[in-house]
Amino acid sequence: MATILLIADEGPLSDRYRGWLADAHTVRVASTGERALATLDDEVDAALLERRLPDGTGRAVLERLRREGYRCRVALLADVEPEFDVVRAGFDECLERPVTRAVLSATIDRLCRRRRYDERVREYHTLVRERTALEKRLSDETLAASAEYEELQHEIETVETALDDLLATFDRQDTVALFANLSTPMYRPDDETRRTHGVAK
Repeated sequence: MATILLIADEGPLSDRYRGWLADAHTVRVASTGERALATLDDEVDAALLERRLPDGTGRAVLERLRREGYRCRVALLADVEPEFDVVRAGFDECLERPVTRAVLSATIDRLCRRRRYDERVREYHTLVRERTALEKRLSDETLAASAEYEELQHEIETVETALDDLLATFDRQDTVALFANLSTPMYRPDDETRRTHGVAK
């Protein structure tokens, strides 16, 4: 079960989307950009963001969200095709309304899959930094006899396998969003782990 933030003006459509998602996920709802930012935390896996909100645009909210370092994946909800490049603007996808339940569910699944990949990438980089620190501090002979180093190597290999398995489930749309996201400032500057992002080699 993932945590989804629905950022949309109050109304029947917002209620419908919330009802559809609540069957499989924890759903938070915010009717304005300010409320969304007050509600958002690192537990949120994906957000559905309306193009226009009572206190501004969805694009402005996304820019603030990224500037403050939140990592959730975001889909734009729009009544018409946006006049800007959705992916380059930082959105993972755009859903043109009316949206069916099946399309909404499939989109959330994709966003959550990408979020799981993001988490694994961060885990991978953290483990690799730990390994590098050990290799700088200890001799090859000491490393060869170290149970800690052996366990760390095993953890890295496990994460690499998990990343490969996740990538195998990605379609072209996932891949485009993944690499576009590499240039997006997704991490808070006070957290070294959150600043590190990329793809496993």
